Amino acid sequence: MGAVAGSYAPVALVGAAALTDAELALHIAAAHGLDPTDEERAADLLVIGRVHATKGDAVDALAEARRPAYDSKEPLWRLAGFVAAQTAAWAVVKVVNRRFPGTSLLAAFLANTASANATAARAAKYYKSLKSN
Repeated sequence: MGAVAGSYAPVALVGAAALTDAELALHIAAAHGLDPTDEERAADLLVIGRVHATKGDAVDALAEARRPAYDSKEPLWRLAGFVAAQTAAWAVVKVVNRRFPGTSLLAAFLANTASANATAARAAKYYKSLKSN
């Protein structure tokens, strides 16, 4: 059972990190006087999360995703590539963890802290640029 649960760890970590990053970005939006429940925040999250380069691209992607005949496989391939990279990195950490116990905990802590800091910096910069426009 542990082998099966362990193989899903990277997916769980990616999901948890995405939720944490989204919540952090929405809190920063609220701090900048924006309504975190507004639908525009969805496009903002796609830009802050570096899924799309511009808000226009993010809005177009969201409009495309709302269409009933949404058939593009590109988003799935992009997500699969991201998850595969995270899984490979996690596998390396697990191998190192066998020799040096505690490495995986330290790596997860450092990676998640760095990710949260980077997301906060991107969100702050993004929402400051919206205010100045």
